[in-house]
Amino acid sequence: MPAPAHIGSRGALILVSVGLAQVLVTLDYFSLSVAMPQMAADLGVTATDIQWALTAYLLSFAALMVAGGRIGDIRGRKRVLLLGVAIFGLASLACGLAVDEYMVVAFRVFQGVGAAILFPVSMAIVSNSFTDEARPRAIGIVVGVSTVGTALGPLVGGVLTDALDWRWVFLINVPFALVAFLMIGRFIEDSRDETVGSRIDWGGVAALGLAIVALALAIDRGPQWVESSPGLLVAAVAGFGVFMAAFVAIERRVPEPLVDLPTFRTPAFVMVTLSGVLSNFLWALSVFVATLWLQQIKALSPLEAGLAFLAMSAGVAVAGPLSGRLVRRFDVGLLMAVSALLGAVGACAIAFVTPLAVWLPLFMLLGLGVGTNYALVNQGTLAAVPSEKAGAASGIALTAIVMGAALATVISATLLEELSGGAGLEQGAVEWVMLLGAVVALGAAVPAALLWLRRRNRPAPAGA
Repeated sequence: MPAPAHIGSRGALILVSVGLAQVLVTLDYFSLSVAMPQMAADLGVTATDIQWALTAYLLSFAALMVAGGRIGDIRGRKRVLLLGVAIFGLASLACGLAVDEYMVVAFRVFQGVGAAILFPVSMAIVSNSFTDEARPRAIGIVVGVSTVGTALGPLVGGVLTDALDWRWVFLINVPFALVAFLMIGRFIEDSRDETVGSRIDWGGVAALGLAIVALALAIDRGPQWVESSPGLLVAAVAGFGVFMAAFVAIERRVPEPLVDLPTFRTPAFVMVTLSGVLSNFLWALSVFVATLWLQQIKALSPLEAGLAFLAMSAGVAVAGPLSGRLVRRFDVGLLMAVSALLGAVGACAIAFVTPLAVWLPLFMLLGLGVGTNYALVNQGTLAAVPSEKAGAASGIALTAIVMGAALATVISATLLEELSGGAGLEQGAVEWVMLLGAVVALGAAVPAALLWLRRRNRPAPAGA
């Protein structure tokens, strides 16, 4: 990989090392999405039941991401990044050797733990390894490398599932993790943040994780529990409320909280984050629904489904550089609102379109919309909070977005199963769930538009 002149050859090796760690996360998620129907058939479960392989990963990823970054700051980023890559690689090997769905889901939790460590720590290493002049370009290169996993994941998953077996979607991570581990050990110097304390808010981590799991269980099992065990549903909902209340109480009292609650008093930050969460909800829902629709209704092979997913990946890939150019000319709130509307239009059209020749460009439009909104969340966060709180605020926003994606997967799986009557996937169920996604994306446009109007109507400074 040729290094940009002002980054240097050693800088290029650092970027390749960190980029490989990032690709592990993005490639894994998207390649697994295409392999899920075959995995479900091989393990003897329904495709909607196997969604917990996605959900468990996202839940552990989201619940531990802020803690992962903080552990790196305290214990040393290189050491912690090596730990994250090792956990991810070993968990991938265990998933590939699993004999039932319970083992897959259990080891996916550990994959999420590894991702929660390596994802924020790798970006902190990039930020610490380059000068102020070189840092923006270095971060852009790493983000670009990570999108390779997003773009090629469905195709890689389709090729491996078609030619070999779904297990290779996990097993392919092992050599990538090994190479990343060796390169990180060789080319990256250790660093830590000497300005932060040494305490980690494990109470907050536990309370937040348990709250999200309780909510996910209530959504996933709620329809069955209403008839068979209503007490369990009440307990799950009550558990969510109790754990969230405990989380807020813990964050208010500990000297070094996991989440800086006063950040939520910044209206612009709340609007940006809410728009990102709702837009990303559509993205996660669409990935799950489209995977099943392409293979179970359109009868495409995993490879053909992976090729179809390149349409959405192309939209996401264009979104990154496009958002970087547009944000220099237009307000971030306006851009987030428009991108959310594009995603809603794409989802609404997909709900009623079945010919692939028309469906594919609409899928690309959806990817462009949700991808642009996601890319703008970081820009909006940086503009909304003071620079000294930017890192913490970005971590909070990303955590909320990943949690929203986990809940979207659970909700879409539950609705598909209920609307299809448990007798295989039906076109009508797909239409209703995609319409739900469109409505949520319309909701994502509202806070973004309010942010734009708020800034537009702000009085100009005196003398301007």
